[in-house]
Amino acid sequence: MSEAFHPALAAAREEILGGCDACGACGRECAFLDEHGLPEALARALDPDDLVDTLLSRVAYECSLCGLCGVVCPKGLQPMDMFLAMRREAVARGLADLSLHAGLLAYERRGNSRLLSWAGLPQG
Repeated sequence: MSEAFHPALAAAREEILGGCDACGACGRECAFLDEHGLPEALARALDPDDLVDTLLSRVAYECSLCGLCGVVCPKGLQPMDMFLAMRREAVARGLADLSLHAGLLAYERRGNSRLLSWAGLPQG
C-alpha cells in the first residue's frame, strides 16, 4: 500500500467493515445503495492505491447524504459519514472535478468577504 487514506476516511471505512453485516436494510430503502451496493461492499472495494478510484471520484458524489441509511441501520451505523469522507478524500487527491461548481464557490467567497458580510447594526 503506497497511499493511505486520510484518517477520517480510514476510520469511517473501518467502522463500516467492523459493524456492517450486510443485512440489506439500507439497500432496501436507498436508491443509491440499491444501485451501487451495500456499504460493506463499497467499503471493501475502496482501494487507497487506486488514484483514479471511481468510488472516490464518481460514486461518492451520487449519494445525497440524506442520512436515511443510518436511520434504518439496525446496528446504528452511519454510512453517509463514509460517503462524505470519500468526497473529501477525492478532493484531497485531486480526483474531484469541481469546475462545474466554480460559480457557486465564487459566489460563496464573495458573500463571505468583508465587503458583503458587514452588518451595520446600530449600537444597542
